[in-house]
Amino acid sequence: MVINPIEDTLYYIDRNNQLLKVSLALDGTDPESTRSDYVHGPFHHEEITGMDTCLRKQLIVTCSASYIMIWNYAERKYEVCYKTPIGEDATAVAIHPSGFHIVAAVGDKLLLMNILSNSIMEYHNISMKNCREIRFSNGGHMFAAGVGSYSHVYNFYTVECPQNQQCKGHSGKISCIDWFEDDSGFSDSCTQGLVAFYPLQLQRAEQTRDKDKDFKRRATAITGIANVPGHQSRAVVAQAERKLWDTVDDHNPCETRYNIS
Repeated sequence: MVINPIEDTLYYIDRNNQLLKVSLALDGTDPESTRSDYVHGPFHHEEITGMDTCLRKQLIVTCSASYIMIWNYAERKYEVCYKTPIGEDATAVAIHPSGFHIVAAVGDKLLLMNILSNSIMEYHNISMKNCREIRFSNGGHMFAAGVGSYSHVYNFYTVECPQNQQCKGHSGKISCIDWFEDDSGFSDSCTQGLVAFYPLQLQRAEQTRDKDKDFKRRATAITGIANVPGHQSRAVVAQAERKLWDTVDDHNPCETRYNIS
C-alpha cells in the first residue's frame, strides 16, 4: 500500500490482486468516504479462459471463471462486467461485430446477452455442456460453438441449429474456430492436431467437410488458427510445439521462440 503525496488517498492491492483506492478524510461525516474504488477497474484474478475482439467498436471481451468483462482497448479502460453465478464457470466468450451482444459459455449453458451502458443482461440461453470455443461470423448473423469434438453453427437471430449444421469431423476436443472472410464457412481445429474446413453449402447438402483440405500434424494440439483472406480453405496454424504452419504446406513450418495461442 502507499499514500499519495498530499496524503488524502490510500492506494492498495488486495488479496485478489486488485488495485483500489480509499479516501483518508475519515472524519465520519461522509459514509461514502470509507468506500474503496477501483483505480482502473476490476482485473481478472483468475486464469483468462476466453477473449474476443469487436469488429466495429474498440472493445475487447474477456472471461475467467467468475467474471465476463468488457474493455475499451483504445482508451485502455474497463467498461462493464458480469459476475457468473456461484459454481458456474465461464469457459468461452464471443462478442457480436456490432458490439451490442455477447455469447458466453457459462456452466452448462450458452448465454446470449445484451451489453448495456452499465451492465450485461442475459436475454436467452441454450443448454450446452463443455463448450470451450465460440466465434461469431464476420456479419454477425451466425455463430459457431465448439462442444466436445463437434462444431455447432447457430443462426444468431433465431437461435436455431439444424442437424445439418452440426459439424462432425474431429476425434479430439475443438480448440479453435475461425470464419472464412465471406462467411461461406469456417475452419476449426482440435487437440489431436487436425484442422478441418467446412464450406456451409457442402455441409448443409451432404453433411461433410472439404476433406481434401484437411491439415494434420500428429497428435499435437492446435493452439491458434487464422484463415488467409481471399482463400476459402487455407489457414495459418499455431501448434503447441512452437511452430507456425501454412495448411497448404505441411513440410516447412516457421519455427518460433514462443508458444502462440
